[in-house]
Amino acid sequence: MKTMDEVQQEASTTGGEGVPGPQKGKGRAWTAVGVVVVAAAVLVALFFGAMRNSTGTSVANPPRRGPQPAVVAPVVPVTGPIEVSLSEFKVGVPATVAAGQVTLNIRNDGTVPHELLVFKSALPVSQYPRAQGGIDEEGAGITNISDGDNLDPAGTQARTVDLSTPGTYVFVCNLPGHFAAGMYTTVVVK
Repeated sequence: MKTMDEVQQEASTTGGEGVPGPQKGKGRAWTAVGVVVVAAAVLVALFFGAMRNSTGTSVANPPRRGPQPAVVAPVVPVTGPIEVSLSEFKVGVPATVAAGQVTLNIRNDGTVPHELLVFKSALPVSQYPRAQGGIDEEGAGITNISDGDNLDPAGTQARTVDLSTPGTYVFVCNLPGHFAAGMYTTVVVK
């Protein structure tokens, strides 16, 4: 009969062939269990790796999405003749205009007379000087860049305005009550 040391030595030199019956099966069983555990761990790692996108965010559980900010395209200043629409009680003009001598094609799309004045100032519109229910056209802190004739409904007017100095301008109808009704637009000249 072989001693335990002899069996172990024989097993190490013969690859386990000398291990008697039950001992031989247990070694293979534990090896099989080890292979299964390692394979399962690899599969889990691959699964979670596949469930992430290029930003590292989980695809399986994406982050909650609330209201997303609007995508804002870069503002390109308008060049060339600028169309200006006057109506009750709005001044339709692009929000950003390229600096320079600008031709305004003004039309009254409203049902009552309107006018268009252009002011330059560092003041916010709420701080413009007031007189007789409108802007004091000669008031402190503002510069009247352009003033034209009143336009009857469906009337048009072309006017060249010097907007060569970058900054903030206000396009406004200053007929009594129109400015107070919100008939102005702030324009940035770049």
